[in-house]
Amino acid sequence: MKFVRTVVVFDRGNLLGSEQWAKMHESYVSALRGVVHPPGNDRFVIRKRMRKVNAAGLPTTQWMRNGVVPIKEQFLTKLETDRLAARFARAQASP
Repeated sequence: MKFVRTVVVFDRGNLLGSEQWAKMHESYVSALRGVVHPPGNDRFVIRKRMRKVNAAGLPTTQWMRNGVVPIKEQFLTKLETDRLAARFARAQASP
């Protein structure tokens, strides 16, 4: 998925200037950039609006939609993978 910009509504206590914010922001941006749709694709593609078809191949009154669940699951999995990788790297660096 293409990441365009971060919009900050307010910055209480200079959070944006902290190292913790920078790490968290990079983690979110990295996870967003890793999301593809449909799953298994090499990029994020929004399907055009199409009607679902029934068993006979005829259009129904329902619409095929972009999958919120697979998009959300990819994002959360990427966040968790990055978090575990960072934890492992810290453990390896510790004596």
